[in-house]
Amino acid sequence: MFCTLGDLKNILALNPRVKNHAMVYSTAAKKAEKKHWKRNTEKGCDSCVKLENNFDDIKHTTLSERGALREAMRFYSSS
Repeated sequence: MFCTLGDLKNILALNPRVKNHAMVYSTAAKKAEKKHWKRNTEKGCDSCVKLENNFDDIKHTTLSERGALREAMRFYSSS
């Protein structure tokens, strides 16, 4: 159970180190690094399908426009 000095140095080498001085990065390099490590997809995606007026995944229980207006009138008249 006793550790030698070499074992302790190897274990301590795994710990993160505190930086003693500042690092200077250009904005372009920092943005490129951020883009490399980013997990989310780009927001300005040109290959994405536009969902405006796309009712392919509509449920059968979704109300029509007239049904929605009727429900809204019923809700506001009861309150």
